[in-house]
Amino acid sequence: MNSTQNRDARTVTPDRQASPSLGAELKAARRRIGVTQTQLADLSAVSVRAIRDLELDLTQNPRRETLRLLMDGLRLTGAQRARIEEAAAGPATRGMPADCLAPPPAVLEPTIGRERDIEALTGLIRFGGHRLIRVVGMTGVGKSRLIQEVAGAMNVSGRMPVVWADREGGRAGRPADTLQVHLAALLRGDSGLDHLATTFGTHDILLVVPDATMSPGSEAALRRLLMRCRGLHVLYEAREGSSWGAGTEYPVFPLSVGDRTAGPASRESADSPALRLI
Repeated sequence: MNSTQNRDARTVTPDRQASPSLGAELKAARRRIGVTQTQLADLSAVSVRAIRDLELDLTQNPRRETLRLLMDGLRLTGAQRARIEEAAAGPATRGMPADCLAPPPAVLEPTIGRERDIEALTGLIRFGGHRLIRVVGMTGVGKSRLIQEVAGAMNVSGRMPVVWADREGGRAGRPADTLQVHLAALLRGDSGLDHLATTFGTHDILLVVPDATMSPGSEAALRRLLMRCRGLHVLYEAREGSSWGAGTEYPVFPLSVGDRTAGPASRESADSPALRLI
């Protein structure tokens, strides 16, 4: 096989070295602190049966709250907690052609004041079965930047490759451009469904649709795409007052400016996220 064929055959695959499963990580963490499954159940308020099933890898997609309770019961922090979360997220997308992906635009400036929103949205995507998430809020509140930050974090981590939709479509040259053409058609309510369903398949993919204005036709087409692509997750932006009638809604509120009664020189106001943006 020549170099061109090698380049065209590249795919997004996880590290060849098998990482420990979630069950193995939980069992190792429990044994490190020297407690039984029954004792961990008392510490975490998670049933013994649930703990046993997790350690045996019989539960493949645990709820985020269950994991949080177990990690708190095991007194995990820092890198140990991250290992459990990484194991729960599972391997990155297998077999998705790398040149079909459309990564999000780079974030050039650090995000200020939205750390909790970034963590919460990332958690909704990775845990709990939330496959359709709409970010809502008033104009100028920071929805686009928040979505861009979350998409970038997911893409860089390798937990879930990202396809950033271009509503204008591509040039139909490279595979990624062809993908954008079909995405644009889908968002207009036209064709494109079959091509996208074939491309995405059953892979874990995060499709990001910035500044979405959905027609009834595009809404129905995107729902059908979600039904056909079981690993697909959709994150999109919607203006305040718009309604889609499906999925999980994540509201974004203006940043706090501190206590207005304390005066402009107060330390609380000076340290508020909104003023740190200035």
